Amino acid sequence: MIFPTLFKKGDDDKEDAKGAVPVSVKPVRAKRSSSMRRTRRLSHIHRSYQKQEGIPAADRLSSYRILSRPVVTEKAADLSEKGVYTFLVHDRADKFSVAQAVEAVYGVRPRSVRIARRPSRRKQVRTQNQRQQRYGFTASRKKAYVVLKPGDTISLV
Repeated sequence: MIFPTLFKKGDDDKEDAKGAVPVSVKPVRAKRSSSMRRTRRLSHIHRSYQKQEGIPAADRLSSYRILSRPVVTEKAADLSEKGVYTFLVHDRADKFSVAQAVEAVYGVRPRSVRIARRPSRRKQVRTQNQRQQRYGFTASRKKAYVVLKPGDTISLV
């Protein structure tokens, strides 16, 4: 028999088994994840910046590299009146390193830090040929909301 697994009953020696019923075989599909997974970049560097002795000096982030720039929008201005300041931070920065950087640069100890990541998005790019579609990507960003104690301020000017 050519395909012995496709028949429920019958002799394996005979090529034509009487009364053999073919079994329906479903194709096996590879499992796909429903969510996109981001590849881990720079995995050789320890994520926590609390203990920087083990990290090589070239891989350490300075306080001025962690805090890229303050966000200057209407929403950020409204939040700064309430004592919450918004900064664009480095992709590898975490809450602890942002708090250390704010304390080193501005001389103010933050009460808490919240971090929000904005992933990159696909955008359509115009081309001269109407039939041809091209796509580009926007930059991914990481924002940190730094909450200060009442009475503390940061001058961003």
